[in-house]
Amino acid sequence: MCIRDSLYEKRGNKISMRDQRFDFYERACTYEGREYHSKSFQVHGNILPPKLKSLGDSIAQHVNMITFGKVLITKMVLYLKVDKKNRMWILWSSAIKTEGE
Repeated sequence: MCIRDSLYEKRGNKISMRDQRFDFYERACTYEGREYHSKSFQVHGNILPPKLKSLGDSIAQHVNMITFGKVLITKMVLYLKVDKKNRMWILWSSAIKTEGE
């Protein structure tokens, strides 16, 4: 069991952190801020996408296991952060669709 279709997106702020004309929030926000403060980029490559897919598959398998096969995740929207040590942290999920009970 695994998530079949995956789309990975990265969001970066359009304003430099050093630009003092804008307040700190406007310089730092990404997904949590207004869309015009940031820009979306497709994530490509051989390292990060497989790690993201593995993470999503692990979550789906865990939910399926702890519900004794009664719940199957068919879609997830996860928000993650990669820290300075290249560890991924789940911040929140805005949507989870399931099949089953």
